Amino acid sequence: MNMKVQQKVVLLMLISVMLLVITISLFLILPNDATLSQIPLTYASVPAIVEAPAHIALKKEFFKGHGLDITMEINPDGKTSLDQLFAGTVDIAAVMATPIVFSSFEREDFIIIGKIDHAKIHFAYASEESDIDTPQDLSGKRVAYMPNTSGHYFLNNWLLYNHLTPEDIIPVPCNGPEALEAMEKGRADAMFYWFPFPQLLKERLGDQIRELESNRLVPSSWIIVTKREFADNNREAVLRFLRSLKESINFIEEAPKISEELYAEMNALDSQIIGTIFPTLHFDLILDQSLLLDLEEQARWAISLQEEKTPLVPNFLDIIDVSFLKEISPSSVSIIGR
Repeated sequence: MNMKVQQKVVLLMLISVMLLVITISLFLILPNDATLSQIPLTYASVPAIVEAPAHIALKKEFFKGHGLDITMEINPDGKTSLDQLFAGTVDIAAVMATPIVFSSFEREDFIIIGKIDHAKIHFAYASEESDIDTPQDLSGKRVAYMPNTSGHYFLNNWLLYNHLTPEDIIPVPCNGPEALEAMEKGRADAMFYWFPFPQLLKERLGDQIRELESNRLVPSSWIIVTKREFADNNREAVLRFLRSLKESINFIEEAPKISEELYAEMNALDSQIIGTIFPTLHFDLILDQSLLLDLEEQARWAISLQEEKTPLVPNFLDIIDVSFLKEISPSSVSIIGR
């Protein structure tokens, strides 16, 4: 082989290597949605700040980047989202542990695939006109809360901590928006709810209300749940969903101020209200032992409310599926035996 032929061969080899490098580089720098087929998925969310990772994932197109064509339903509370899941109108839902516990007495056709770890988001406010100066002053007062939700459990724990019982108060069962109206119109003396409803009340009524101390109460678990059948038939969609949340949580950690603004914009909330709580939340996507303990403790409380049939505490390990989160982030799973 003469020199010219050798040079041509070398040149062709170099060109081939360069083309290969360019092809690989383009594949790596193109956004994920250009290389992944989009899987349709409907997700039931709420305005509560614990859903900031999902809302920011939507605004920043992390879902799209991981190959999900997502439709997000915004409900007033997680219990409504869970009802939609069971009705088959959404694929995945986010909900506090309390409605999950009540449902677990009746059905086992769903699984928990993740928990959004967070700090305190439940607060209690009372009207100044109601003369509630001490916890014991709540006795005989009208208290707004939503039955069988985390707000109900929060109220129960607050009463227990302050040596009161549910029989000591006059219940005003209603959802978050209805509770705001009840407080504004004087139909309730106090309310026990999750963000943003207490903060919206503070914004509307200002110094006409006061916060009831509750910092020593442990927050309830915020849970990601889906139907067993959907998870079995759509494993890749579930994995992409969890990866999107992980990416969003990382973004929140790296850019907290931008994240606050995105969440406030999506939920039409005052950024000043958001700024009072957002920096304290420290989100994470996990499945830990405290989730199991929370579910079991709430189950015992729920059983205590039963007047007739007394069910047993369910084996919640049967409805916690760690396989999805373990596949994308093994260190995020810390349930004993899983």
